[in-house]
Amino acid sequence: MAKGNPKSPMDAALLGFFLIGFGHFYLGMWAKGILLLLLTFLTAVFLSTSFIFLIFLLLALFGRTTMLKATIGNGAMAILVKK
Repeated sequence: MAKGNPKSPMDAALLGFFLIGFGHFYLGMWAKGILLLLLTFLTAVFLSTSFIFLIFLLLALFGRTTMLKATIGNGAMAILVKK
């Protein structure tokens, strides 16, 4: 038998809805909670970088920018400049 008050699935669902992964932490499923937090972070990073890349790709395709190449040290850096 469980000692004390059992953990409520409704509380876990509410925690999981408002704070990703915290419902799993509440229920003691630490690995799943950490995995959800990690996947959420990686998805946010991927989507934000993809969105920024898409904006610059569209700007380049429609001729709104020109590409200048400047050499810095051993590498080359591309600088986007508005026409």
